[in-house]
Amino acid sequence: MTSIKLICFSFFGLIFFLVLAGIILLGLRITGFVFSNKNKAFNMRDYYLLCYPIILIGMCSGVLIVSLFIGCLWWAYEAIMTHFAIEKITPSGIAISSIIFGVSPLAFTSLGLVLSKLFNCSVDASRHDDVYILNINIGPFIYFLFMSFYFCFFTLPVMFLGLMSALVMKVVQFF
Repeated sequence: MTSIKLICFSFFGLIFFLVLAGIILLGLRITGFVFSNKNKAFNMRDYYLLCYPIILIGMCSGVLIVSLFIGCLWWAYEAIMTHFAIEKITPSGIAISSIIFGVSPLAFTSLGLVLSKLFNCSVDASRHDDVYILNINIGPFIYFLFMSFYFCFFTLPVMFLGLMSALVMKVVQFF
């Protein structure tokens, strides 16, 4: 239930800040601070006091977008846990799921390599060959699978965080 509150707070807060930014920009347009003539440039040094609130609103909106994403992930996690009725999360379960999550982009990259070898096409970081199966080009899909190792920049830190949390849980359970 807490995740739903976070989602609602983030969503309505984001709407509030976007409406506030729209009102400020509309006020700037009406009062003539934003020029309609293309030859006049908007000089930030002249209107620096007006730029700071807009930057602050943008930063708050970014934080709310991140919290909305976290709330959605939290809600999905709660839904999965209640659906599978997992009562007790063990450190070994956290460690195994973290390793599977962290290594999954490498598995997709390997699948892309296997498919490229299977269909005798070349795939590298700059280009891919067209591969047609039933008149459907799957070359971009193979390229996406091949380039998915870049997701490791996200999944490996999460994996190490999960492994550290499993280690902390195990130490706490031991004592």
